[in-house]
Amino acid sequence: MSPTSWTSHSLGFWGLVGALVASGCSSSEGTERAFASGPEGGIDGSSGSSGASGAGGGGFEVPPDFGNPCSSGPDCSSGVCVEGPDGSVCSAPCEGSCPDDHECVKLEGLSPPDAHACVSQLARLCRPCKSDADCQREGVAQDGSRCIPRGDFGSYCGIPCSSDSCPDSYACDEVKLPSGVSVFQCVPEGGRSCDCRDSWAGQGMETTCSVSNSNGSCSGTRSCDADGLTTCTAATPGAEVCDGADNDCDGAVDNGTCSDGLACTADSCDGIGACSNPIDASSCLIDGACVSSGDVNPANSCQSCEPASSQTDWTVKTGACDDGDACTTGDTCVDGLCVGEIEQDTYEPNDGQSTAASLLAVSDCDDFPKGSVSATLYGAGDEDWFRYPLSDDYLCFIYPRATLTVPAGANHDLCVYFVCEDGSTPSVDCSAGQPSEGFGMSGCCATNDGPAAENVKLNHTCAGGSDDSGTAFVRVFNAGASYSCESYTLQYGDD
Repeated sequence: MSPTSWTSHSLGFWGLVGALVASGCSSSEGTERAFASGPEGGIDGSSGSSGASGAGGGGFEVPPDFGNPCSSGPDCSSGVCVEGPDGSVCSAPCEGSCPDDHECVKLEGLSPPDAHACVSQLARLCRPCKSDADCQREGVAQDGSRCIPRGDFGSYCGIPCSSDSCPDSYACDEVKLPSGVSVFQCVPEGGRSCDCRDSWAGQGMETTCSVSNSNGSCSGTRSCDADGLTTCTAATPGAEVCDGADNDCDGAVDNGTCSDGLACTADSCDGIGACSNPIDASSCLIDGACVSSGDVNPANSCQSCEPASSQTDWTVKTGACDDGDACTTGDTCVDGLCVGEIEQDTYEPNDGQSTAASLLAVSDCDDFPKGSVSATLYGAGDEDWFRYPLSDDYLCFIYPRATLTVPAGANHDLCVYFVCEDGSTPSVDCSAGQPSEGFGMSGCCATNDGPAAENVKLNHTCAGGSDDSGTAFVRVFNAGASYSCESYTLQYGDD
């Protein structure tokens, strides 16, 4: 036979091993033992004989005791006792040819030193192994036999080969070793697998095997006993649980079994099913979230993580804070809450008619505006009142007027009321704005939506006589739900 490429060969012995293991055949003893048996019962598909009879190829004369059991050279007519498949047997020197299933190899201990003898190819072929040394036949110099790994099933001995050099029912295939080197080795052909010879039982011939699944891979051993190749001793990998065992066989015990998914806890298992997740000394765990020491509660700047005080709740701070309101100043923590003072304009308090801030006196002969005010409305219920005296002078006409520029985002309204100096009740027409009665006075109001500017102009007449002098009361108030601490601008006078 010629050497054949492993990749181009039919499924064969080694391919069958991998396929059956992948399909779960390593999970039951009965299946494994059947898998390890050759179709004819013997390791070479025959009855297990050495195959030596008569003269070997090339004129080799077979001694009458060739293949008989021996303990040492003197037990053999040739003086040569070598390793055979079932123990030591008598052999003979050779010069190139040997009986079937034997090869002429340099044998250590012979004289002269380069002397060769016939050694059985079957001595260790298919034997369970863990390393190449397990496959080296005793005394054979530079034996090229290799321990060939076959996945979960284990590793088994091959022998070096070239064209037409393998025993019957074996093929010379190219196999790849763990080192990455490819070599040609005799392996069972036709899909057969290795079996244990009866003589190998109890001799410590062992290989490393494994059981693999989605959880991992567990290693064990299998060896030869009276019933053939034993079942792999490897455990079946399982999901890792907190029980003191390496369930998934990854070399770590109870790893990942007690994780709570939090970076600020140290996850540990006591080995008997109980997990603990203590919080790191420099962290807090509040409402299921990790918080670093000193971090401030985003919902309350007067609370922070202080592990020395509490690792499971916010700790109340003292001192300065930020209430997030640009309209307050002097923010300070009070009883766990950030409290700021509303910045008041210079006209406060002027929240009502009785506390109206006094402005410049106006003559009906003055140009509009006589003056302007910059102030703020902030907080529920805040409104600003102003008052200014207005005189009805000769040759001029009296028309109290006010305009309001509203800050963006706000909705301020404007009212102007008039009180006659002679105590009479004025009649009021609205040149700008809508009539309004309120606070015991008559006047006009402008109520545009949003930040639109407001404009109010009165045309009044006092009932007491020809003099319409009096006092204009200006009310600025917030008509919207939101507040702004930005300033509005009020212009006042007579138009």
